[in-house]
Amino acid sequence: MSVYDKIKDLCDSHNLAVTALEKELGWGRGSIGKLKNGGDIASSRLQAIAEYFGVSTDFLLGVQTDAQPGYYIDGET
Repeated sequence: MSVYDKIKDLCDSHNLAVTALEKELGWGRGSIGKLKNGGDIASSRLQAIAEYFGVSTDFLLGVQTDAQPGYYIDGET
């Protein structure tokens, strides 16, 4: 699943259009949509999207499979 698809799914689950998310974040129309065609997004913008939905950037990038941020606990903790 692409970054765009993850963002689109999050928007859908919150009854929010991608263009409405762009507006909420104060970005121009198409800022997120360009990801659909293989475009890039600044890490600061990816972080803003993650914070908006309460997920990690790793989740958006497909590194982490669940939407909840994970925490590392070592053997001594």
